[in-house]
Amino acid sequence: MSEPNNERENDLPQAGFPDGAQPEPEFKGWKERLYDRFPFSLRTLDIIIGILFGLIILFVVLGMLKTRMG
Repeated sequence: MSEPNNERENDLPQAGFPDGAQPEPEFKGWKERLYDRFPFSLRTLDIIIGILFGLIILFVVLGMLKTRMG
């Protein structure tokens, strides 16, 4: 029994699409739609989201400290 040659199968173009190009999927998740709206790289958007999340945590902690002290 011989194993199929996966490398060769990957080199073949997809039927109906020139140069193996795949069509854009019809359904996109909320994250993909959000990332498509901004001209930033995925890494940059992840950094921005992380900074905003950190700021939210900071303000919650500061609010808790203010109510405790005052």
